[in-house]
Amino acid sequence: MTDLNTKLKIFTKLSALEIIEKFEYISIFTNYYDRPNRNNKLFGRKKAGSDIRIVDISDETKKVIVEYIKNNGVYFFTANDDDEGYSKDDSRFDIEYCEDRCEGFYLDTESKGNINFEPLDNYTEYDLGHARMYYKENDQIKQL
Repeated sequence: MTDLNTKLKIFTKLSALEIIEKFEYISIFTNYYDRPNRNNKLFGRKKAGSDIRIVDISDETKKVIVEYIKNNGVYFFTANDDDEGYSKDDSRFDIEYCEDRCEGFYLDTESKGNINFEPLDNYTEYDLGHARMYYKENDQIKQL
């Protein structure tokens, strides 16, 4: 377990970008259906050998990291099996099938612009029964 002095040294010396680089990926949900306590909450996988923990990052630094991910990450949403991934302004969009989408941003620190299944696999699949994941690339929604 890391003692308080070590934590303070780590987080007072590291910038938000340096903290981000200690993770393989770091992500946020901006809209987690029916679970507002998960909105803008960071999650990720730290790199091997990294002693950083998300719970130890200050709230101010977390806000900076969240903004960075929103500006530099890949937009995604997870959805149930009936959701065909249509954008909300598409005439085929049906709120009945799409109301439980969970939206967010994903940042792969090693392969910029890359996205993987972690938000679906680790969160919404078991929590909400989601079976699909979509992402935005070149202003187009694509299924992962």
